Amino acid sequence: MIIRKTEGDRSGLTERRRLRKDKEKAMASSLLILSNSDSGLYDFRKEVLKALLEKGFRVAVSVPDTGYVDKIKALGCEYIPTSFERRGMNPVKDMKQIGRASCRERV
Repeated sequence: MIIRKTEGDRSGLTERRRLRKDKEKAMASSLLILSNSDSGLYDFRKEVLKALLEKGFRVAVSVPDTGYVDKIKALGCEYIPTSFERRGMNPVKDMKQIGRASCRERV
């Protein structure tokens, strides 16, 4: 794309900055947060979720539902139901679960 700039005209520079910001936002606009506890995520990371949403991110949260999912959704996050083993010791099983969650989120 060629943007012409005349002497004293800053609109070309402004347009390039806007296009760059739009491109950056499109590249980094979605986040998938995986957690084994919806209560811990809400109680201790609520401010982080709010800040990400305020910055314009699309935040999807994948947690087991133990009663805090409605509060997380009320913040504006999307919910993806997940069943993690809280005390699991099998890293292969955990990686498969993460892979399934991220594949479900791709659209």
